[in-house]
Amino acid sequence: MASLRPTFALIAVMLAASAVAWWWLPADVRVPIHFDIHFRADGWASKPVGLLALPATAAALLVSLDVARRFAALRNPTDSPGAPPASAATGIVGVLAMIHLAIVGELLALPVSPGRVLPFALAILLVSLGNVMGKLQRNRVMGIRTRWSLADEGIWRRTQRFTGRLFVGVGVIGGLASLFVSSSAAGLILVGGTVVASLAGAWFSWRLARRRNRGSKTS
Repeated sequence: MASLRPTFALIAVMLAASAVAWWWLPADVRVPIHFDIHFRADGWASKPVGLLALPATAAALLVSLDVARRFAALRNPTDSPGAPPASAATGIVGVLAMIHLAIVGELLALPVSPGRVLPFALAILLVSLGNVMGKLQRNRVMGIRTRWSLADEGIWRRTQRFTGRLFVGVGVIGGLASLFVSSSAAGLILVGGTVVASLAGAWFSWRLARRRNRGSKTS
């Protein structure tokens, strides 16, 4: 529970920002809650729903992750992701907090745009997840979970480290791109790069398993 204190603190910051906006904004204000592929707002909600949507999502995500970890531990005590998922939860909630603060800031007429923050937040998330992946224990909750990686501890570790490095690379490139190109272009780099990195990780686990099987046949 102590490892989740930063996550709870982030949710508290989100709620505090919502409280300020609740007091400052008129009752009929419309709050953006959905953005298209170009990171432009295309969905709005009422003041109560809009100001509580992301804090509630962050809290629900935290609870869901904890339930998933406990369920996995009950099914197999050795099949637990351990401490790293707490770090991943903090990273995910941190990204949600960035987006929420950007939305509230724009509503309060501060010089911030959610459309510019979104791709940068996604880049930070990828870097955070990439750093966590190499520390993951074998589990069925997080990581590149193929039949080859789940069947062998060595393949699992190498697959997560390989994919984690790719995630970090995509995050760094996408984050830098978000400073110089349009939000839609940066988003394309980040989303496309994430898909490619995930597929590469799955392929890498297959390749390692194939190499291992060849070695066992020749020995």
